[in-house]
Amino acid sequence: MADSFPVPIIRSKLYPPPLTADTVLRERLLALASSVASSPATLVSAPAGYGKSTLVKSWLDRIGGNTAWLSLDTADSDLRQFGSYVVAALQSVLPACCAETVRALHSQELPGPRDLAAILSNDLDVLDASFVLVLDDYYKVTAAAVQEFVETLLMRPPRGMHLVFVTRRDPPLALQTLRAGGRLTEIRMRDLAFNRAETLEFMRHKLGDAITEEAVMRLYERTEGWPVGLRLAALAMQGSAAAGAFVANIPDDIHVVRTYLVQEVLAKCPDETRDYLLRTSFLNRFNSSLCEAVCRGIGGNGSAGGGRDFTRWIDEAGIFSIALDERREWFRYHHLFQSMLQDQASAEFDAAGIRDIHMRAARWFESHDLFEEAILHLMAADSGTDAADLIVRHRNQIMNQEEWHRLANWLAMLPAGMVDSRPELLLLKA
Repeated sequence: MADSFPVPIIRSKLYPPPLTADTVLRERLLALASSVASSPATLVSAPAGYGKSTLVKSWLDRIGGNTAWLSLDTADSDLRQFGSYVVAALQSVLPACCAETVRALHSQELPGPRDLAAILSNDLDVLDASFVLVLDDYYKVTAAAVQEFVETLLMRPPRGMHLVFVTRRDPPLALQTLRAGGRLTEIRMRDLAFNRAETLEFMRHKLGDAITEEAVMRLYERTEGWPVGLRLAALAMQGSAAAGAFVANIPDDIHVVRTYLVQEVLAKCPDETRDYLLRTSFLNRFNSSLCEAVCRGIGGNGSAGGGRDFTRWIDEAGIFSIALDERREWFRYHHLFQSMLQDQASAEFDAAGIRDIHMRAARWFESHDLFEEAILHLMAADSGTDAADLIVRHRNQIMNQEEWHRLANWLAMLPAGMVDSRPELLLLKA
């Protein structure tokens, strides 16, 4: 299926996050699933760590039927790539759909956003089935062309289409028009925050009688019902005989809470595990082999089972990770946990150490023909020259497959002026 698109499709972006064993299913929020299935658009907007994706996955489990998922990243701001991923997500549940849209995406001159949206709308309107499409991390998409494409779909939605936007901030769409027409369901931070009863249920499930109700209420006040804050606190307190004292030490400033809690969690990890956590935080996705590549030879790491042991541990421990495939070989961190790990890593590693992590990751991705991700890591390592050399090394492979759009994206990733300074890159651009 991926071969039918003009860009390489990473299938793991089409999988929803699995629910963890400690997920608190809150009926007051689950009851909104019927609204999701009946309105053209649903907006779930809140800062990081409020369980947005978990709630939406719970909705999909309750709704059933044709439900598709797409996890977005910054590269999807390109209209052709965004459209390709939207169709790939839809085809994962409706395999025969969107033939005309796929042809349009392959055209040398891509139709404009409104025209492309019209083609997709017509493709979807002839379907007998309704569907829900979740656009997770929608805030990462910034291009005006993509916003125009999505807004055109929303203003005259095809029959049976239900879009769910999961985002940290409101998208630049005509939300007021959707509200006025009764076509928008909204879930905000105040809805997602745990209330007192939910906080007590969660902490009792995690710690049992080791924590008093009074301590739970103090924890609720200090975290303000922030779901990830509660999970971090529970993880840090496991095995502790003084849960009340731990809660008393949590800072009053909610903005300092996350730093304090993640440091407490890391303090409980063995040195090798802590090292793996910090170094792999710079990877947007990872498997055991990639983990070993970025950690080998550092602090005694590099044993044959190191990477396998680590991925098995984070999977079994539920340490804020998401399995990206059914075989549970590829993983990614929850975005907020990844951000917290990166903050800690940046405080402990110097610039050369972080650059080395990115260079190791780039070599691994290139050796596995995952060129886009290799280029991203080379750019993160501030090594545009190496990224240009990679493009030159693999140009024939891409040209022979006539993947011109992919090549154009590679060149666009290079630093300004680099293409003009190298004749072989200018030739590729031509």
